[in-house]
Amino acid sequence: MNAQIDTQATGPLHGIRVVEFAQNLAVPTCGRVLAAMGAEVVKVEPPHGDATRTMAPIPGTGDGRAYVVTNPGKRSVVLDLGRPEAAAARDALLTGADIVLCAFKGTDLERYGLTYDQVRSIVPEVIYLEHRAFGSKGPDADEGGYDVLVQALSGLSFIGSRSEGTRPTTIRPAYTDMATGLASTTAVLAALYYRALTGKGQRVRTSLLGTAHWLALPINTRFDQYDTETLAEFAEDMSLLRSTGASFDDQRALYESRVLPAAGAFDIWFRHYMTRDGMMSIGALSPMLIDKFHSVTQLPDPRKLQYAYKSTEWNDLVSKAEELLRSDTTDEWIRRFRAGGVPCARYNTPVEAVNDPGSLENGFLNDLDHPVHGRVRMTANPIEMDLTPVRTTVSAPMLGQHTDEALLEAGLSAATIAELRAVGVLGTA
Repeated sequence: MNAQIDTQATGPLHGIRVVEFAQNLAVPTCGRVLAAMGAEVVKVEPPHGDATRTMAPIPGTGDGRAYVVTNPGKRSVVLDLGRPEAAAARDALLTGADIVLCAFKGTDLERYGLTYDQVRSIVPEVIYLEHRAFGSKGPDADEGGYDVLVQALSGLSFIGSRSEGTRPTTIRPAYTDMATGLASTTAVLAALYYRALTGKGQRVRTSLLGTAHWLALPINTRFDQYDTETLAEFAEDMSLLRSTGASFDDQRALYESRVLPAAGAFDIWFRHYMTRDGMMSIGALSPMLIDKFHSVTQLPDPRKLQYAYKSTEWNDLVSKAEELLRSDTTDEWIRRFRAGGVPCARYNTPVEAVNDPGSLENGFLNDLDHPVHGRVRMTANPIEMDLTPVRTTVSAPMLGQHTDEALLEAGLSAATIAELRAVGVLGTA
């Protein structure tokens, strides 16, 4: 590393060049974190822009709220990858890249000239992230995918959803997208470190489905020695239940009572409660913390009384706990539980969360000034480093804001850029 670089000002990835071919949330979140670490991130968008520019659109701007908060710190280049004339501009952008982020189906990677073999023929030591929603193998490898689909396929939705009528609710935000962004960041940084040791680049892969299964730890498990008979009985009973047209709540109740480990904790000790003036959450899972919960509330301990899960006695105790928590304010219960050593927190709406004093003081939220949208508060990067900053100081780019600038830097002439624009490869001026 150049000893003259001021890493206090530039970030740990100063000098690293990233080209991002990705839309929506998962891989662009990775690009956002890399940019906050000081990397130069060039985001390549189609002429109509990243799909998130249409999510919660801001009237009259061509931007969506999701785009603005997912892509700060990057530069935007418009390039129609489906046009053969785009090849020279694509290859110029790839030349000199340290990291290339690709989130396309396999067939699209080939069509756009962005397979790993094609990219490393231009940049042999490249760190190449290949992201496919359902993974690179199997029957769904070339299918497009979204957070809602992998939540369903992985069982995450069944674990976390509640009912809306007879169907499970759709869970927002798209947390498998966000977690995949961090997983992708981990992958490319590890590969970058390996390259620093060996001089060798490599392909790394992430997927929404793989992340979803990771998020389901430790619930998505099977111990053959202990679970085979129980799970077979559950599958048979679930099949019968579904054949009667049972609601989602009925199906989930069967799962919780027969399969879900420690389900009872989520009725009493590890859950959200209504209070007199709002809501709060309790997090007591260990025997010691459960003892403290009962010490504060003076409620009977169902473990010591050997109440069966979902028995009349159990359900009566749950009702008493709920009634008790509703008898006083959130602030008062937080004071009591914390004095008694019980982990607890205020239950915020998203509107309240962006003004949370602790989150603001810790820098978990970030205010940026956007040239069009004004002051924008958004989630900050979830990483802190003592010696090098991980921070976002530049707002998200407007569509194609840096096209000419980035292509000139990549070695294309002004005349070539003008020709590409004239035929529509770079969008409109």
